[in-house]
Formats: sequence, C-alpha cells, structure tokens
Amino acid sequence: MTLAVPCASLFLMYSLDNIGRKKTAVAAYIAAGIMAIGFASAQSDMQLLIAGFLMIFSYQVAGNAVQIFASEVFPTNARASGFGMAAGVGQLMTAWILPTVLWIQTGYGITTVFVCIAIVLLIASFSATLLGPESKRLGLDQVAPPTK
Repeated sequence: MTLAVPCASLFLMYSLDNIGRKKTAVAAYIAAGIMAIGFASAQSDMQLLIAGFLMIFSYQVAGNAVQIFASEVFPTNARASGFGMAAGVGQLMTAWILPTVLWIQTGYGITTVFVCIAIVLLIASFSATLLGPESKRLGLDQVAPPTK
C-alpha cells in the first residue's frame, strides 16, 4: 500500500500544472474520503490492499497539492510566515486527531472512525476551494502580489 506514496508524487508532477492545484486537491480529497469508506468495508485481503493503496494515493495527492497551493497563495513578503502558520495549525490538528480516533474507535467502532475520516476529507475538499485563486501556470507574484 505504501507504494502509493511515490506514485502520488509522480502523478503530482503532471497534475499540478496541467490539471491545476485546486482541481487536483479537491478531487483527491473526495477520492480519499470515498476510499476511506472502501477501506473500512473491505471483505478480502485483496480489497483491503487495493482500497488502502488508493486511499493512501488519494490523501498523499490531496495533502501535497494543498501544501504546495497554500505556499503560493500568500504574498511574497508574507509567504514564509503564512505557510508556517498554516503548517502549524495542521500539526496541531494532527496531534488532536490521534486521541480522537482512539476515543471514536473505543466508543463506536472502527467503521465509524473511517466514516469520520471521510467526512473530514470532504470538508477539506470544500475548504480547498476557498483557499485562493488557482495558481496553475502562474508566477508567484501573479497569484499573490507583494504587499507594502
């Protein structure tokens, strides 16, 4: 399943400039949400491997596309601190999700964990549409001009 990570990177090299950052991220978040449900409901080892590969591929594509996109939407003179703040919030949420997953699994079961993950991924796909203008084939100063 982890072979999905380099495959996602290879796909990103094509998709970010040809399909666009927003479209790539939104489609990948939706696919990851669907595959999370598929992973939770797999009935055989082969289904588990395929769903796991596609889920990891999708969330790697989505996460990396949004990370690249987020680093481009801040004005040049605020890019480092803006991206750092966004990355910091992401790290805080990662720390928060680990005990939450355990709590949900203990109280409601593993299928509910994956349903909740799918819901969060769908919310992320909507949020990606609000992040800023599409930056496909644009210079950084065209996407977010420097401020004074």
